[in-house]
Amino acid sequence: MATSSSSSHDSSVRSLAAGDHGVNLHFLPVISTCIAGQQPERRPSTRRKLFTLLTFVPVIRYLCFRLSLHESHSPFCWRRHCTTRAGTVKIGRMDESHFKKSAAACLDNGKRLLCDAETLEYEKPPSTCYALAIIAQEEFAKAFLLLLVSRGVIPWHPVIHRATRDHACKQLLGFVMSYINPEYDFGRDMEWLKENEERKALFVSYKASTDEVEKAAIWMRIAEISERWDSLPQSILDAISILRYENIARFESRNWVWINKAIFDKTAKALGEGRLDRQKQDALYVRIGRGGQLAATPIHVKREEAKAAIETARRMCGLIEGFPSSGTQVFSWEHKLAEEAIKANFASLAEGESADAQ
Repeated sequence: MATSSSSSHDSSVRSLAAGDHGVNLHFLPVISTCIAGQQPERRPSTRRKLFTLLTFVPVIRYLCFRLSLHESHSPFCWRRHCTTRAGTVKIGRMDESHFKKSAAACLDNGKRLLCDAETLEYEKPPSTCYALAIIAQEEFAKAFLLLLVSRGVIPWHPVIHRATRDHACKQLLGFVMSYINPEYDFGRDMEWLKENEERKALFVSYKASTDEVEKAAIWMRIAEISERWDSLPQSILDAISILRYENIARFESRNWVWINKAIFDKTAKALGEGRLDRQKQDALYVRIGRGGQLAATPIHVKREEAKAAIETARRMCGLIEGFPSSGTQVFSWEHKLAEEAIKANFASLAEGESADAQ
């Protein structure tokens, strides 16, 4: 019976193929399958394939991006967005106008917060005023960071993006900004003028002297004056080093230690460890100790602290408002020194970016 059924099936197919019944040969495979008692194969249409592709590819790309950015163990990623956890962010067509626009928004928000802090300056207790002034400082520091990126001092990178959301990183930058645009000190200016004139006179004496011992002593004094006025204070150098090699380095990896333990300036070290951020939090919230006891309340903030925080925020605001638009111009001599130090310390991020591009 099976042989007879198979012969009948084959003869039917041959007759259909010969055109005995006027059947379109385009449907021959389907008809043949139906005669054999099987379901015809249903293939998805091109439109359905395209719809599926457009639906799932963005989801997969986003998952790869998040995995490679946060886990650092992913061996794959989408190069348009980043390369590894420490790789370079490449989002569409980024140019300096994006960063300047973002910096302007941060400046406006910082000015709004500063205005609110000034309104509450004479309220009792001044804790809310103090907290708002610190938050305004952080917004100005964020604007400063974005402007440094727009000037090519710091490369845009996932860890730099994360630094814009880290309080300690912004407070370290705020410390550098306070040096660039310091409080006016008439005595310091007079001292600089006096030692600058002394240096000019020493250069004349050095050229006129023929005694090698005397020339060596003159040159040592010239170097002493130059080191004092033509280089960054150690506290500022330490703040930049802590920002790059401790706080931001932890965003790249937590599996590192100092070979030789670094000794940093106490103020810069405290900022890097988040002491100012904790003071800001204590100015807003009641802090409870581990045993459930009352640890601190916002009423502890002194009016002098709030006033100093407002003054610092004003100077930081003035720096951003007077920030040069051109990459070759600088706000002050201190600004030039600070930018050079920041660029040197963040050069490793730029080197990583070029290596990823290759």
